[in-house]
Amino acid sequence: MNNAKLLVTAVGPDRVGFVDEITGVLVAHGANVDESRMARLTGEFAALLLIQVPENKVDQLTRDLDKLRRMEVWMRRVSADQSSLFQDYRLYTLAVNGADHEGIIKTMAHTLNQLGINIAELESDVVYAPETGSPLFNMRAILQVPPDLKIEAVEESLRGAGEEMCVSVQLERAN
Repeated sequence: MNNAKLLVTAVGPDRVGFVDEITGVLVAHGANVDESRMARLTGEFAALLLIQVPENKVDQLTRDLDKLRRMEVWMRRVSADQSSLFQDYRLYTLAVNGADHEGIIKTMAHTLNQLGINIAELESDVVYAPETGSPLFNMRAILQVPPDLKIEAVEESLRGAGEEMCVSVQLERAN
């Protein structure tokens, strides 16, 4: 029997049982979670799950996921694993920190895009300084850098973007 590979996204108010509810529906239809990322963002919870499910159960799974209350669920088919596109790329971690303001992620993403660098993962948050209460932006990313790109050029471009945004930028080779 053929399996369908699906990317399922579920978003809704954070509450006890969110993960149990969605995975219960998946398991009831013979689905297996291959990979997942889940996080609470303010009062919302978001789940991103890569699943495999028997092809003949996709339609009923879709209907049952649509019945879940208090969460929105989207599902889409995915093709074969594309990670081999970046197999020769070098992994780096990027940390960006500074006073929070509009456009930091956009500026960093644009800079990386112009260099042909893939963002494999990205997390950001805002914390408040203990003394002043000022909002402080933090971003962490895992980057896939093309093998022929000189890291000095990457550092220079990111440094320039950091200066433009008045944030500190740190790039390190990942293990």
